[in-house]
Amino acid sequence: MEWLEMDTFIKVQVEKSEIDKFEHVNNGAYVNYLEKGRRHWYPEAGLSVDELSNRRIGTVILRLKILYKKELTLGEIVHGRTTPAKLGSNIFVFKQDILNKENEVVTEATVLSVMVDSKTKKSITVADEIAKHFK
Repeated sequence: MEWLEMDTFIKVQVEKSEIDKFEHVNNGAYVNYLEKGRRHWYPEAGLSVDELSNRRIGTVILRLKILYKKELTLGEIVHGRTTPAKLGSNIFVFKQDILNKENEVVTEATVLSVMVDSKTKKSITVADEIAKHFK
C-alpha cells in the first residue's frame, strides 16, 4: 500500500457559550474542536460518515491526551490541524494541534483510536482508506 501524507485543517471561532468563569475557553470546548478536526479528516481521507455506516465500521477513542499551552478567549479564530502519527493493525494515533491567529500552538493532543465493527463491537483491522495515510 502506498503511503499518502495528509494533514487536514479546520477553522473555528470561539463562541460565548464556550467561555468559563475565568473568561477563557472551557477545556471541554477544546475536546469539541479536536473532534471537529477528526470528523473533517475522515471524509478527506476517503471515508465519509455514510461510507462508515454502510460498511458497519467506526472508530472509538481509547485515549485522549491534551496539553493546554495557552488560553483562548471569546471571538478568537483558531485553526485545528489533524496529522496521522502512528498505525497498528487495529489502532491508530492522530496528533492534533490548535493554533491561534499568530500561528502559535495553544493546545497539543494525541488521540489513540481503535477501528471497530459497529455490529459486533469488536476491533477490526484499520480500513485501507485510513491506513494509507500513516507511515
